[in-house]
Amino acid sequence: MSPLAVGLVAAAFAAVVASTVFSAWLAARNSRRLERQNTRLAEHVERLTFAFVAKIPDALSGTRIYDKIGQEIGIQRLVVNLYDRVMADADLKPFFTGVDLDRLRAHQVSMYQALFGLGEYDGVDLSIVHADLGINGSHFDRLLDHVRDTLISFGLSDDDQAAVMGWLEQQRAGIAEAH
Repeated sequence: MSPLAVGLVAAAFAAVVASTVFSAWLAARNSRRLERQNTRLAEHVERLTFAFVAKIPDALSGTRIYDKIGQEIGIQRLVVNLYDRVMADADLKPFFTGVDLDRLRAHQVSMYQALFGLGEYDGVDLSIVHADLGINGSHFDRLLDHVRDTLISFGLSDDDQAAVMGWLEQQRAGIAEAH
């Protein structure tokens, strides 16, 4: 083999080794960075995790909204009904592009169960989940209209609707960006 060929083979071998070493170093660095980011995110989420300590007050009846709506099956039906309405709304549907709706619905069932008097919700603060989505007051109003229509379709009393809508209205500042 000529000295030129030996030099080319050696150079190619050195390039492969250098590329492999660099790739391993980069992967390790990215892994450490990702681990640090995940740790910070977990700490952040842990600090911001909240529970619905104050449930929606039942409207004078002494019966939880959860029971009135049909317990877990009723909550599941309510969430499906609500998100069918939301997904049919041309102004709101784009916010759900790429969202796993089955997962979202399951999460919403857990949130509404807590909201309606069963247990505590331990999800992430709504302002964190909705940050940087570009939701404005008009979008939030449309969502509230769909929630109200859904509650009416499930036969909830005016007092129960007012309790739910009042709680949702309290979340406006954390969900809808000021425009």
